[in-house]
Amino acid sequence: LNLINFWNQLLIAAIITCLIILVITLAFWLNRVRRGNRKVVESLRANISNDIHDEVGSNLATIALLSELSPCPENMDNINRLSRETSLALKEIVEITLAPNFNKTITERLREIASLMLSEHQWTFVAEETATFDLQQRKNIVFFFKESLHNIIRHAKASHVTITLEKLPYNYQLFIEDDGVGLTEEGVENPSNLRTLRQRAQKLQGTFLVESKPGLGTRLSLQFPIIH
Repeated sequence: LNLINFWNQLLIAAIITCLIILVITLAFWLNRVRRGNRKVVESLRANISNDIHDEVGSNLATIALLSELSPCPENMDNINRLSRETSLALKEIVEITLAPNFNKTITERLREIASLMLSEHQWTFVAEETATFDLQQRKNIVFFFKESLHNIIRHAKASHVTITLEKLPYNYQLFIEDDGVGLTEEGVENPSNLRTLRQRAQKLQGTFLVESKPGLGTRLSLQFPIIH
């Protein structure tokens, strides 16, 4: 009887020990999940903050500057355009960051952006059916595209823009060409020029090239891999 009691007590002790270990393990796992979620939230906040700074900050600063100048039709047109671009940027940040189940393909989205930003230009958009890009790829493609058009609007003095999106076996190619004033060789090679575009291309693990000559327009080309 004493032996039976001993084994019963030993069994109970073993069960209690296992339960304690299980509870400690569960608590440790929940703590790791909580810390992981905190890091995800912090990363999300940082990404949203950076995107708002990049996409909205400069527009708002320009709008504020234009509003302080003497009113004229050109200034009002610029304020109106920048306001629409800022609204589009905020919509894009919310859609990409918080609602990743997109209703539109990347081709439809780029075409929509072009129709808004190039409303005062002649433009051509040629694109093939595109793959489904992950959230980060889509965000960087869209922001690269918008920054390219923004530079054309502000600096190129172009009348026509041609946009081509091609699918290769393992890559995509995006070409954006304008017939504007172009860049000098020094301007093309200057690393501070088109810095934001180079950063977006790097985030896409892509290759970014600029071809331009004074008076002959500019051709931007971006080649980036398909990541599923």
